[in-house]
Amino acid sequence: MILCSNNIVWVGSVFNDSIVLENIAVSPAGNKWQLNFINALSGSGVNVTNLGHCPQRVFPFGKFFVSKHNPNIPDNIKLICSSYLNLSIIRIIVLNLLNILKFAKFIKTSKNQPQYIISYNTYSYNVLVLLFAKFIARIKWISIIADPMYNNTNRINPFNSFSDGQIFLSYELFTSSRSMNKIHLDGGINQVINLNNNIFNGKEKVILYTGAISRHTGIELLINSFKFLRAKDIRLIICGKGYNEVLNHAAKENPRITYLGIIDEKNLMTLYDNAYIFVNPRLISEKTNRSNFPSKLLEYLRFCKPIVSTYTSGIHPDYKEVIQFIYNDDPNELAGRIDEILEWHETIYLANSKKMKSFVEEYKLWPKVMNEFHEWAKYI
Repeated sequence: MILCSNNIVWVGSVFNDSIVLENIAVSPAGNKWQLNFINALSGSGVNVTNLGHCPQRVFPFGKFFVSKHNPNIPDNIKLICSSYLNLSIIRIIVLNLLNILKFAKFIKTSKNQPQYIISYNTYSYNVLVLLFAKFIARIKWISIIADPMYNNTNRINPFNSFSDGQIFLSYELFTSSRSMNKIHLDGGINQVINLNNNIFNGKEKVILYTGAISRHTGIELLINSFKFLRAKDIRLIICGKGYNEVLNHAAKENPRITYLGIIDEKNLMTLYDNAYIFVNPRLISEKTNRSNFPSKLLEYLRFCKPIVSTYTSGIHPDYKEVIQFIYNDDPNELAGRIDEILEWHETIYLANSKKMKSFVEEYKLWPKVMNEFHEWAKYI
């Protein structure tokens, strides 16, 4: 089922792999989540036009002038992009004004007025166009709330209360929200990847972590847990954006720990294919982790391999069916759960993989997620 109108404006920019790799201001996880959602909308018969800009750290840490030209976007993305002076307050004012002017021009020249404007997080530089769309252009605003307003809080942008409907990635924020028009939708999966049976025959079993490199994402917990693993023929591979001194020291001192930094999508797929276990060690004790959803779980799930994860409150309880959770930040417990899986017989491993595949196909494929979204959106 598709929407009554097949036009949507998406407030947020998505980029090619090259920009994700080189631009520290672009979140790989956020970029991939948006791109997957937009592609799923397109696949369900919706025309999506993006309204955005290329983010940079504020000058002098980023460029003084950020051009709208050659933003390196995926081929299927239609982006209305703005240039701006990258100075703290000035860029907020300029981007708000340009977004309104370009949005007004778009709806004036469009044959079919968009039924919805969808925002991926509400920021100071895009909030005015969202309010303009709702109150002046009379277009319904759907707010996707992916992250809290500030780290270490569960506070969301108060302007989201003006939206007509809210999509929450975090189960914690969803359940605590008083919004009358809300839905919990943490993402989807394009397809299940067939299991690489060569992982049973290798000299080493690879434990893989991909994602942001920082204390709150559990890098230090993961490094500390590696010291307690009983298994010897293993390798821990870590890749992602960020810097952590504990990780850097461990990678130098322990030949079984490999830190690759951020890598392109092609090499990342090879790592996923060759991994034996995936790990998400995000700290339960960090308040910011109660307010977000670790979307790497969806990346991991499509390969149907064991996932060991801390259980933060942003994760829906349904995932307990297929993910091996621990419920504290104890490195011994994390190591124990990893050791337990490393000792599984191949038949148990394959049975678990089959169970994960069934879960994904029943609940998490994008066409099913899109049906749920469209049914909800009809009534906001």
